[in-house]
Amino acid sequence: MLERGIRGQSSTSVECASLRYPVVTGCLMTIQAAIFDAFGTLIKIQDGAHPYRQLMKIGKAHGRRPRTDDASVLMKSAITLTQAAAHLGITASPEQLSTLETVLADEIAAVEAYPDGLEAVKLLQEQGIRIGVCSNLAFPYRQAVNWSNWSGHPGKPHTGGIGGVHDQEDATSVLRRIQG
Repeated sequence: MLERGIRGQSSTSVECASLRYPVVTGCLMTIQAAIFDAFGTLIKIQDGAHPYRQLMKIGKAHGRRPRTDDASVLMKSAITLTQAAAHLGITASPEQLSTLETVLADEIAAVEAYPDGLEAVKLLQEQGIRIGVCSNLAFPYRQAVNWSNWSGHPGKPHTGGIGGVHDQEDATSVLRRIQG
């Protein structure tokens, strides 16, 4: 069911109350919380147009060199695409920015849930397991994780980690918040 999130890693598991629990050195682990990558695991972007990549290409065409913290700024800053252009010093015409904002809005509106992802979240929550969601996409994509629009979803997971960079500090932060 969750093989997309595992990405080729293998582990031994045991059936227990309709859930598979990993077995580590022969001991059954008690799972208290689960953190999912939002995009590609729980939800999918249909025919991604990559508006932020397009913005960075516009910047490069106007002589702006990419910086090592560009991605982190886009993921952690609560700013629009147009604000991101200004913040990053990217010169783009109002028409270009308007087009990219429209592309971004259309892309977010077209996001769909993976049915098996919703089922996995439901099964975990029914077992009392708390759910966290992280993403490594730009901040505006948080709108796509609007759980109230997902019919049949049993409850809203903690989504404070959306927009955070996938690293140990972010995952630990999300885990602490969902465990209360």
